[in-house]
Amino acid sequence: MVTAFAPVNIAWVKYMGKKSDGPTNSSLSMTLDSLGTRTRIEKVAESSTLSFDFHGSPYVPPPSGIEKIHRFLSSVESFDEALKEFGFHCEFRPGTYRIHTLNNVPAGTGIATSASGFAALTLAWAHVLAGKQSKEWVRVYPEETAIPIRMAQIARSGSGSACRSFHGPFVEWTGNNEIVPFATKSHGFVDFILLFEIESKAVSSSDAHQRVVSSPLFSRRAGSVAKRLQRIKEGLQNQDLPTLACEVREEALEMHELFHTSIPPFRYLNPNSELWLSGNALRDTPFSTGIVTADAGANIHVFIQETEALGFDSFLKSNFPGVR
Repeated sequence: MVTAFAPVNIAWVKYMGKKSDGPTNSSLSMTLDSLGTRTRIEKVAESSTLSFDFHGSPYVPPPSGIEKIHRFLSSVESFDEALKEFGFHCEFRPGTYRIHTLNNVPAGTGIATSASGFAALTLAWAHVLAGKQSKEWVRVYPEETAIPIRMAQIARSGSGSACRSFHGPFVEWTGNNEIVPFATKSHGFVDFILLFEIESKAVSSSDAHQRVVSSPLFSRRAGSVAKRLQRIKEGLQNQDLPTLACEVREEALEMHELFHTSIPPFRYLNPNSELWLSGNALRDTPFSTGIVTADAGANIHVFIQETEALGFDSFLKSNFPGVR
């Protein structure tokens, strides 16, 4: 039995749309440290074939998700290749494995649990496949080694954005399919997640990636996002909060406009989301440089510098007492 944890990552520069060999554009995300997915894999029966079940799991994926997980974990060859690169060999044994998944944020609501889920699943399954060597494999796994990048490469075949959940605090996933931890001199941030909807969204992120290519705005996306990515990276290096607040909000609005102009159009935002994403909720307040974004969902992320976090918490409770 193996348990692994992986954090969610929240994109400040989004990738939206896929091509066969990677994302259609580069993205940049912030990795959270304590919110994400804890996954346990336990072998419960011997068998000549490989099978999985979610009996008793707090979170059970929809049927399409279970099929995707089965395909991902059945691709033992990719794990075997990675383990060999670091001096281990795969000790795979067929059988029935039970997967127990716990998300400490609502799944399917735009808080990137597919990313943390596939990252945790990758780590746990690699540990299982390492067999008797698993303790040694974990010992040589520290973040500064090449192993997290290799695990991230495997994880992205399950969920593209999962590759950004193996490093932090910022990770760039390039349009050339490279995973690059991004070093910054900026102060730390706290992510306040405003939960406006906790039910799973009607249009999955995977479906959204396919639908947005029908938007007439999609063809112009690659050029604008490349310039915005550079401005945001410079803003992080220079600790330029006004620029970051403007650029990150515009990036989120541009992504959601793709959803609204797809054929047929679809929508994640609700009136509460739009109040925050427009910038109106923080305008003319001490927190006007709060960095506001939304992923493919209605929930809002407000990034506040650590030094201002307690003040913002009080501001929220006083001015928006109904916000969870």
